[in-house]
Amino acid sequence: MTNLKLAPPLKSFEDVAAVAQGNIEELVKTAQEQAQKQFEEAVAAAKSQSEKLQDQLAKGFEEFAAFSKGNVEAAAAASAVVVKGAEDFSKAYAALGKAFIEQYVAVGKAVLSAKSVDEVVAVSNDFAKTSYESLVAEAGKLQELSVQVANEALAPISARFTVAVEKLAKPLAA
Repeated sequence: MTNLKLAPPLKSFEDVAAVAQGNIEELVKTAQEQAQKQFEEAVAAAKSQSEKLQDQLAKGFEEFAAFSKGNVEAAAAASAVVVKGAEDFSKAYAALGKAFIEQYVAVGKAVLSAKSVDEVVAVSNDFAKTSYESLVAEAGKLQELSVQVANEALAPISARFTVAVEKLAKPLAA
């Protein structure tokens, strides 16, 4: 499934961190590739189905076909926003992983250079506090990104819904 590399016995904390970072990067890359492939397959299938539906409707319902095309375009626009959002999430997660590894390396160095147990405890406490604060901040950023992507993805669909309601209301008004 993934190409995790097993290294010879490691001699330093930096070696461990480098291997871990490589493994994380490989996992993120693999996940991105799988998500992209699955998304492309889903878009291709949806596009194929939409094209079949358009052909059937175009025979007798020219206005309805034009309306359907607008819906497909709105779905494609929403899909494009979702793909871009997925890329942004992948980049954010990769950056977050890299930052945490860098923190772990720094803490490892500090622990190894500590002269007493009290220093080790202080370093560990500081690390726990900053890790928690960092996690909360990054979670907030990721939440904001998800809300932004959702709003942007729903905008074209919402616009098409408004058009549909207006079209349905015309016969009722007449």
